[in-house]
Amino acid sequence: MMPATFRVRPTFSIGPLSPSYAAGLNLRVTKKINLGVQGGANFYGFMVFPTRFESYSVMASIYFDLR
Repeated sequence: MMPATFRVRPTFSIGPLSPSYAAGLNLRVTKKINLGVQGGANFYGFMVFPTRFESYSVMASIYFDLR
């Protein structure tokens, strides 16, 4: 994830043992509130080499920094 000082913070991840990929975007609305959306896809296969599609997901989030 990009540093907290960025207003828009893209994210990306790859599953090292099973082929799964995810990406998302977090947006800082105020100093203490962030909104986000993430999507992911899982595949059958070995390590990062997919052989067949398994499932996907889409998630939305609201993050409150209470510090």
